[in-house]
Amino acid sequence: MATTNSPSTPFDLRASEPEQASLFDGDVDFDVDGPEPAPPAGGRRDVDVEDARKSIDALIHSAGNYGGPQEYRELLRFVSRLPEYRPFNRMLIHVQKPGAEYVATANRWLRTFKRTIRPGVRPLVILQPRGPVRVVFDVDDTEPLVDDAPPVPRSAVRPLEIQLDGTVAQIDDRWRYTELNAIRDGIRITLVDDGGHSGGRIRKTPNSTIRLSRPATGRTPDGLPQVEDFPLHYELEINRNLSPTDRYATLIHELAHLYCGHLGSPDTDHWPDRSQPILGHATREIEAESVVHMLLARIDPDVRMGDYIQGHLDKTKQVPPSVSLNAMMRCAGLIEEMGEHRMPRRRSRPTPTTR
Repeated sequence: MATTNSPSTPFDLRASEPEQASLFDGDVDFDVDGPEPAPPAGGRRDVDVEDARKSIDALIHSAGNYGGPQEYRELLRFVSRLPEYRPFNRMLIHVQKPGAEYVATANRWLRTFKRTIRPGVRPLVILQPRGPVRVVFDVDDTEPLVDDAPPVPRSAVRPLEIQLDGTVAQIDDRWRYTELNAIRDGIRITLVDDGGHSGGRIRKTPNSTIRLSRPATGRTPDGLPQVEDFPLHYELEINRNLSPTDRYATLIHELAHLYCGHLGSPDTDHWPDRSQPILGHATREIEAESVVHMLLARIDPDVRMGDYIQGHLDKTKQVPPSVSLNAMMRCAGLIEEMGEHRMPRRRSRPTPTTR
């Protein structure tokens, strides 16, 4: 399990960066708030989505060599930076320009930093909600227009050098939001008394009749707070005897198993089903613990990749080809957002009708 060294709070530029994309809580369709697109001819949407997922993984693996432990660790370190972007977009930036430090649109470089794009530089393409794409440029590809151009904040260019306080408080906030949002997927989180070498576990509850509830945003006609309920699908148990940081790391780890598709999926519009064929133990653990590392590094820049995942990487001398960077980054983006604010009830796509 990943461990931390010093207290810190998340470094977050999103409040001052309204133009940045916030990927990736949908499927390969990004118009999550718009009208439902017409199903493709022949009803082959599921096939097209799966082809798109495989294409994304193929692009990533062919564009950068992440097969070795060192390259894989470097990718995880990079994805923990650029906090104004979701993990999937950070990965796309790293694939295109591994040394990128701070990226923004040409308009933002001009408007905020009085910098222009150097002639002949190669733009970086990322995805955006209701996209399709956005073009951004790294700070090294810009130059100041005036002598007194505002400097790019060192905290933006070198976020890993910052030492902040308040890790435990931030973890508590993220835990509460994550627990609230997990309910919408039918996940009940319970603290249990286990020994020191036990972290946590998640399992399906296929025959349960239990309903989970959480406060809704509205009120009843009588003025009482509304409550929305959801069927119980998963039991997630965490050792209460762990430290707050390790409890949160375990929560991320077990959720990552679910949202990376290791347990299947009730709806592949929400997260993938990668339960068949069964992925190897090393693949499942590398994916889950990599998500832990990426998200804890957002809270504490000094987070270390624990011996657990390190052992899997060093043992094989190669990252298993079945490790899906696409699934991992999407999963990290989802769990990251789950810890930030209350998320609405999920929407399922209507079943296409035939005439």
